[in-house]
Amino acid sequence: MRMHTRKESRRQFLRAAGGVAAGALGASIIGCNAGGKEQQASANMQKPAPQSKRPTHATVVVARDPGMWKGETLDAARVQALLMKAVRELSGEKSDAKAWSRYFRTTDRVAVKVNCLPGRRLSTTPELTQGIIAGLRAAGVAPDRIFVFDRTGAELERAGFQLNLSGSGPRVFGTDAQGMGYENELSLFGEVGSRVSRIVSRYSDALISAPVLKDHDLCGLSGCMKNMFGAIHNPNKMHPDNCDPYIADCFSLPEFSGRARLFICDATLAQYHGGPGYKPAHAWKFAGVIVSDDPVALDAVCLDIIEKKRREKGLPTLAKEGRPAKFIKTAADDAHRLGAASLKNITIRNLNA
Repeated sequence: MRMHTRKESRRQFLRAAGGVAAGALGASIIGCNAGGKEQQASANMQKPAPQSKRPTHATVVVARDPGMWKGETLDAARVQALLMKAVRELSGEKSDAKAWSRYFRTTDRVAVKVNCLPGRRLSTTPELTQGIIAGLRAAGVAPDRIFVFDRTGAELERAGFQLNLSGSGPRVFGTDAQGMGYENELSLFGEVGSRVSRIVSRYSDALISAPVLKDHDLCGLSGCMKNMFGAIHNPNKMHPDNCDPYIADCFSLPEFSGRARLFICDATLAQYHGGPGYKPAHAWKFAGVIVSDDPVALDAVCLDIIEKKRREKGLPTLAKEGRPAKFIKTAADDAHRLGAASLKNITIRNLNA
């Protein structure tokens, strides 16, 4: 029988104490469930859902409405209407309630991962995010069970979001909020070993990835799978070799792949060169929303849109510039099976307002 040393016992005690403290502080942010009890984080945090294997065929809805832009201002009502139309088309349902209920239950706690690193002009917009919240509400998800998050509260605020840690309505905060942070233990898949944001691992049952339509200076595309780099503690370790296989491996972590239900790309303002930071000379008003329940297919379609825009502007392909989006094909291989990578296996439905 192996004896535990005093040093080991102290380490275990501190780890346990840290988990309890995080849970208590987190509860003050997350709040209580409908039954008046603390969210059941302790029961769920070590039991991530199993990795889902997605079909090899997929549907992506590309919805556009040039009228959403009023000069340099977005019309929030038109953005929301376009999103609702896109989700109805994807789901095959005629009502918003039935459409969103295809992906979310009233009992779900839903984390919405936005992308706010570039600042106000090229981040997931508050206008689209409000549309996502409206869709979740149509499915019967209570406001205090919706969590909009990114790495830090400061990034969210720079992107135009108002933080809400404990007030009424959906919560909006960063992983750096008091009581949140990252898990103590590594989650592992392939080449990736990362500590996942507790917002996902402890306080959510379902996940929406809501990135922006933009290129990336290393991996070609900053899409819905790479968006999960903002929910791990060590994204700086994931960028060699065009981020391949790191993007696919990261998304395959059970905390992400087991919870992800819907993927909504903010294509109101897009960028085809110079990303992921905002470069106004290469940005254009795509005036759209791109939706799928397949993360690989959505990224493949977003890549195709960017490549077409680059050709229009006389630029070489991303691969010729040395930044191919290799991770998309990797995400569809036998080791990952996250979705459909080939446009031949993707049905694209184009909608106009």
